[in-house]
Amino acid sequence: NQPLRNATHSNLNSPTIRASQLKGIKVQNAAGQEVGKIYDLVLDTKTGEAAYVALSVGGFLGAGDKLFAVPYDAFTFVPSEAAPANARKGRTRSSNKPTVTEKKKLSDVVATLDVSKETLENAKGFDQNAWPNMAEESWRTANDQAYSSLHRRYDHASAGSANLARVSQLSGLNVHNGKNETVGEINDLIIDDADGHVRYVALSVGGFLGIGNKLFAIPLESLQIKKDANDKLTAELPVTKDSFKGIDGFDKDHWPNFADKEWRQRNDESYKSWHQGS
Repeated sequence: NQPLRNATHSNLNSPTIRASQLKGIKVQNAAGQEVGKIYDLVLDTKTGEAAYVALSVGGFLGAGDKLFAVPYDAFTFVPSEAAPANARKGRTRSSNKPTVTEKKKLSDVVATLDVSKETLENAKGFDQNAWPNMAEESWRTANDQAYSSLHRRYDHASAGSANLARVSQLSGLNVHNGKNETVGEINDLIIDDADGHVRYVALSVGGFLGIGNKLFAIPLESLQIKKDANDKLTAELPVTKDSFKGIDGFDKDHWPNFADKEWRQRNDESYKSWHQGS
């Protein structure tokens, strides 16, 4: 298995995106036509890579809604006011810097995907109630080949077959500490858009610490997310109450600025012993 990328290996000033904020974002092509909307996001829980965007497409193809698993790094995210439809064509990709923050509404941000109708017509879509088995290598090979003409921002290896999970499946997932104690639940995931990897898991912790709900931005490598014998997702975080001593959490209505270099360095230092010891 490919090791998780350490948080210190990517640009501390790079933009970040909360996974929950992606759902429902409109997607436009280079000509300013609306292609569809983001329905879900598929992650590799072992490497932390954002693998696919489940793109909901309907009217663009003149058909009913259908989902397409498009590589995440084929998308760019921009403020809607900074990228009017009639000015999208000709914009350089280097100027498309995502600025999604906790204060941004979905209507303030659009995703761009330079895709043609022909590419989507030749790709194999699926129904929202009948997802493909993404663990099948043959499916991933055929699916990725369908989008080979798209510009890709990163040079990522193919996602591990057993490690793919949807954000909708991870959201609300209980996290245990291996001692039959529930530490909390996954509230959100923070994606570092500079390299397309999940930087943090926003863990909601309450009763475990004997306090009201509080969020902690925990590096993904501290958690062990996997599927059990029944193909059910599980999450384990080998910690005790004392593990949280001296670590700053935050309120759900007051998220930190993940692009702040000092905050990220301080936060990452707080959890260094967690994933070094796991």
